[in-house]
Amino acid sequence: MLIEEITIKENNLLNRVPQYKGDMNLVIEKMQGDKIFKRYSEIHKYYVELANNEKNIEALKRAIFIQWYSLSEPSCFTGIRDLSEEAENLSLKILEKLISENKIDNEFNSMLFHYKEVNDIAFIKFKNHQILKDYLMNIPQHNPNETLSKFSFNNRGQLGNYWNSLLNIKTV
Repeated sequence: MLIEEITIKENNLLNRVPQYKGDMNLVIEKMQGDKIFKRYSEIHKYYVELANNEKNIEALKRAIFIQWYSLSEPSCFTGIRDLSEEAENLSLKILEKLISENKIDNEFNSMLFHYKEVNDIAFIKFKNHQILKDYLMNIPQHNPNETLSKFSFNNRGQLGNYWNSLLNIKTV
């Protein structure tokens, strides 16, 4: 599946999530009934597969974001829950390979710094990723908003929505 196809699927889900109203438990129950969490888990797997099979770094950025966001925000607001541990683990292995090959670009580096600073549980959840742990421990302190304001986040799924809102960028 191409990243554009996955983006369409993700955007369709993103448009549905705000339609759920009520208290958190009711929203979660409705989302489970409508298989929102299952669909988002599938989208995550598609991104990981694309990152693994096609070496698509954008897909990896989105997969890592989804993993981090699933543990950083309540699922009733994101539609993300019950991700495959196998897919999560694979995405971290792919990320470690990029780190080892020194192929992390400025955008990804700033994202990872931000994720680590806000909520690093997505990275410490798995014990066997020492390369990633060392990398995160040694990322120089900087302002990700400064770096990331130079990039476009339009049409990049929930990752794009998050960064556009954080950076206060108007979308078309």
